[in-house]
Amino acid sequence: MQEITPLFPLRLVIYPGSKYMLHIFEERYKQLVSSAINDNTVFGIVIVKDDSIERIGTYVRITGVLKEYTDGSFDIMVEGLNRFVVKKFWLGSEGYFLGRTEDYSDNSISDYFNLFEKIRDKFELIITKADFKLDDSFWTNLDEAKLKSFKLAEKSGLTLEQQQELLTKQNEAERLYLLMEHFDNLIDYFDNKRALHSLIMNDGYVN
Repeated sequence: MQEITPLFPLRLVIYPGSKYMLHIFEERYKQLVSSAINDNTVFGIVIVKDDSIERIGTYVRITGVLKEYTDGSFDIMVEGLNRFVVKKFWLGSEGYFLGRTEDYSDNSISDYFNLFEKIRDKFELIITKADFKLDDSFWTNLDEAKLKSFKLAEKSGLTLEQQQELLTKQNEAERLYLLMEHFDNLIDYFDNKRALHSLIMNDGYVN
C-alpha cells in the first residue's frame, strides 16, 4: 500500500532500530518536525545525492526534543523504523519534499547465526584494536536486535555509499557478508589505532 510521506533528505543513513540526534534549523524542516510531533506521525529520511534522492530510505519517529535554542532551532532524537522505497517524489507547498512510498523489507529469510558469530568476533577484534569501549547498552541492543547487521553497522565506520548499500540489501546474510568484507579490510589496512578509533567515533549513532 502506498502512502504520502514527508521526506527529509540528508547526507545520512538511518537504519531500522537506530537512534540519532538531528539539529533542526531550516524553517521548512522545523515545520515538518513540528507537524510530526503535533500529529504523532512519522517522516522519511533519505540520502540526497546530485540534486536527487535515493529511492530507499527509513521511516523515523521523533522520540524527544532534546534542546531548544534562542535562534529557534532545536535538537531532536529520532528512531529508525522500517524501510521504504520512494515511487515518486515532488516538492510540496510547505517547501519540503513529499514522496509516494511503499514498505521495503527483506525478501528472504536465511540461517545466518554462524555467520553472525564469526562477524561479531571480527567486530570485537576491531573494537579492541581501536581501544574503543562501547556501552553495555550497545551489546544488549545487539543481542536483542532481530536484524543484527543494522546494529553492527552503526559502529563500523562505513562510508555513506556503503551505508546506503547495506540499507538497500533485502537479505540479512548479504548484509552480514558486506560487513565481513568491510571488517577484513579494516583489520588489514588500519594499523593506526587513533585513526580506527576516530573512524568508529564519527559514526554518531546513539547506543
